[in-house]
Amino acid sequence: MILRQMKDSGIQWLKEIPSSWKLKKIKYTLKERIEKNNPIRTSDILSIRSFNV
Repeated sequence: MILRQMKDSGIQWLKEIPSSWKLKKIKYTLKERIEKNNPIRTSDILSIRSFNV
């Protein structure tokens, strides 16, 4: 078993993360695209809405 040094994530449900990890807001990681997949061209789409979460 590998023991890692952990740090508080600052996120209540996540608790601790490895101390080498850096947290980024999702808006800095993903690129917003406004296009429809209709008719279905691909099944590799992640749909995230900023309301009703």
